[in-house]
Amino acid sequence: MKWSITRILFVGLFAGIILGGALWCRDGACTATVTSFFNRIVSSGGDVLQKISDVSDVASTTPVGVINSAKQALNAVTTPGPLRAKTAVSSSPSTALTRSGVITLTNNERAKIGAEILTENTKLNAAALAKADDIFAKQYFEHVSPSGVGPGDLATSAGYEYIIEGENLALGGFASDQEIIDAWMASPGHRANILNTHYREIGVAVKQGTYEGRTVWVGVQEFGTPRSDCPEVNTELAAVIQTSKAQLAVVEAELTSRKQELDALPPGDSTHNTKVQEYNAIVRDYNALVVKVREIVAQYNAQVNAFNICIAEFQ
Repeated sequence: MKWSITRILFVGLFAGIILGGALWCRDGACTATVTSFFNRIVSSGGDVLQKISDVSDVASTTPVGVINSAKQALNAVTTPGPLRAKTAVSSSPSTALTRSGVITLTNNERAKIGAEILTENTKLNAAALAKADDIFAKQYFEHVSPSGVGPGDLATSAGYEYIIEGENLALGGFASDQEIIDAWMASPGHRANILNTHYREIGVAVKQGTYEGRTVWVGVQEFGTPRSDCPEVNTELAAVIQTSKAQLAVVEAELTSRKQELDALPPGDSTHNTKVQEYNAIVRDYNALVVKVREIVAQYNAQVNAFNICIAEFQ
């Protein structure tokens, strides 16, 4: 087989490169350079830095702030001016007012306009009785006590979590349950509370006692819509989001530091591949956490949105 001059020169050049590499390998420093060169060819995939996920949009809807603004719409209390009757009360037992009678007659008025029947709630009953007792004990007749306790405070103290709450008060010599209901229905503000279609539950107290030297009846209606009527928001998710964002910030700082270290390495540094692999391992963990946080944020924001839509109906 005849060899052309070009082929002979090519083979000779290749042999020279191989021999040169072998001779260089006798030199410790050169060995490192040659080894690094071949390693980078074999494991070039390890030199490719993995992309870090963008987290600028994580929790972009600021769910905690949404919750706070939603809470401002909660706990609305409607309190028309207290109703005072001028008639003196009868001492006959047959004229005693009853909780059950007041609740039944209240629902009868609601039924006339097709409004939902109110369900008696024991916690609202307790709040109403606490109000009646306080009126007699402190001799005042207002929705807010001299010490600053209002209807919402009484409901909360009784363990009633509400979206909206309302209170009707009446004081005087009412001869029957119907008479006190008629008095409330004749007052626009009290009538509006009784017929309010946003209310779901009611508590009532009717109590006889001495007020300003006269024996009178005090009637209290506490209306409410429980907090449970709107979708629950898992506030623990907000804490998880904040903790995870803090973790992301720490890892991001470490990645920045490691990237700067990699950029500062001289060409052919023997530690390059190892450092790249370590960097990429952290990136994978970081990106996985970003995915997790996004999922939690989406879940939390969906709950907040559902909650805000619900309470908007009561505004």
